[in-house]
Amino acid sequence: MASSSSCWYIISIIFVIQVFIKEVNGRQYYPLPSKMESNNNKKALQTFRPYNIAHRGSNGEIPEETSAAYMRAIEEGADFIETDILSSKDGVLICFHDVNLDDTTDIANHTEFKNRKRTYEVQGQNITGYFVVDFTIKELKSLRVKQRFSFRDQQHNGKFTIITFEEYISIALDAKRIVGIYPEIKKSSFY
Repeated sequence: MASSSSCWYIISIIFVIQVFIKEVNGRQYYPLPSKMESNNNKKALQTFRPYNIAHRGSNGEIPEETSAAYMRAIEEGADFIETDILSSKDGVLICFHDVNLDDTTDIANHTEFKNRKRTYEVQGQNITGYFVVDFTIKELKSLRVKQRFSFRDQQHNGKFTIITFEEYISIALDAKRIVGIYPEIKKSSFY
């Protein structure tokens, strides 16, 4: 049987650890906001057929990895929504496929960023352009997303912004049924 003093010692250690974790933890943990009042009444994830995974959302129709692309994919019956994860200069996780912003945003139209063009080695190749890691979340949110390929529907170009990983999670949480998330860290060796 443990002595009273050793029990108090253990309790003190646990208290100190809890205080330390609370003080060191830079961000308070809290549930992501959901517009749904209760998630208890959602229709369960189906199991009678293979899962439908919406790769970057409904990206053939709407620019990839945007809130509209994910919401459309959910409307179309996706069981999971897949995203690629990158980090901004200030450490905010965003949903974006390429480390380079040139092909799928209007970065070329932003003269305030013209001095940000860089050359980095990405997977063994030197790539020149505008890179996610050189922009804060506020700057990334000022950009508008466009379709990657010219054969895709161009009518939605410029209508949507880059979204954060938290916004992506909220989209899944706000669905009327259970929708899984499928995050993929992109080019982790670049970071």
